[in-house]
Amino acid sequence: MSTVIICIFVCFGVLELFLKREREAFRIATVEPVHQLRHDLCFRLGEVQHQKLTAHPSSWKQVIQQKYLTSTSDNLVNIENIPEEVLNSDCPYPELMDSLIQAFHSLSDRYQSRLQCLQEQLQRTDRFCGWYPDDHLRFQFTLFEYTHDIPNHRALFMDMLQRLFPEKTRQELMEHERVWDWERFTQVQLSVVTQQWQRDQEELLARALVTLQEARHTHREELELHRDRQNQQDICLRLREKVSDMTILRVLWKSNYWELFVVTLCKLLFFPQVRQFYLKQQKRRDVLEQRDQERLAYLRSVMEEQVGVVAVADPERMMADTEAWRSRHLNVKESELQRPLYSINTYTDTQIVSDPRVRVEQALREAGLHHSQYAKEVLSVIKPPKPPRRDTKSILKF
Repeated sequence: MSTVIICIFVCFGVLELFLKREREAFRIATVEPVHQLRHDLCFRLGEVQHQKLTAHPSSWKQVIQQKYLTSTSDNLVNIENIPEEVLNSDCPYPELMDSLIQAFHSLSDRYQSRLQCLQEQLQRTDRFCGWYPDDHLRFQFTLFEYTHDIPNHRALFMDMLQRLFPEKTRQELMEHERVWDWERFTQVQLSVVTQQWQRDQEELLARALVTLQEARHTHREELELHRDRQNQQDICLRLREKVSDMTILRVLWKSNYWELFVVTLCKLLFFPQVRQFYLKQQKRRDVLEQRDQERLAYLRSVMEEQVGVVAVADPERMMADTEAWRSRHLNVKESELQRPLYSINTYTDTQIVSDPRVRVEQALREAGLHHSQYAKEVLSVIKPPKPPRRDTKSILKF
């Protein structure tokens, strides 16, 4: 009895040490990751705020396709709706990707409508504003000579224009100036709208890239949090099982079932080691079995290569006569080969053609009368060249 009590106390000491190690492992697996995650989040949040404050303008440049309007130097930019950086990015949230694509589409539609309106305004008139090219160039040179810093420049260049174009009235010259000013203003607007489109596109792209980076970071944190929570649940489940085992041990101790108590305690203490040992043995057997399977497969492939038939296709040899057939028919004449196997006693072609009924039928067939009543009467009258035997005639009359 004293030996059993000493064994029980030793088991209790071992169990207490085992539980202490389990509690320490539980603290390292649950509490420490939470504190580490909190410190990491604070550090990353500070880095993100610092990057936002010291961020440089994006070096991304949108590819521009130039389209000329009636041989002018004015360009209309066709910027791609969605950049490849956004399309090829790995976004864990489909709703976020859809919203970014919709934002790029709305920006593109808005600027395309404005550029289309300006393009239509430029297409209403030609590049020379309705005048001849030489007249329009002289008109431009005259206006460029009288700049705004010259006093009374408008009256001076108007007088010069009336001298250069005596056939034009003052009203026509002023109208041409107004049309030309409107064309230059439209071209400037087109350039400004294009630059605004490119600037807004770059800003939207920079915001989209930052948003995607934050989304990926948030998704990784969610995955880590989910993994930690799952690990904590597994640890809690194992601890709950151990608590239930301890409850069983307490009940057995209070009920004085010493032998059952010792057996249960030994199972709880040494069952993980035994299970680990058997798992290692099973893994070793699996490795050996896989190695044997690979060796058998290699030997099978080697044997197939050794006994495999390697033959070159020879259609002429396949369709030609065999050596055995040639040896059997070596001394046989060609006439004997063409001779029929059995003799047939029948009419020859000469005997068939000599029958007058055949010749008459052939003549009627060539004339197209072989189905007529006349042909039937004629063929019924003609007698065969040789009378039939008497045994082929019937004497019965019906």
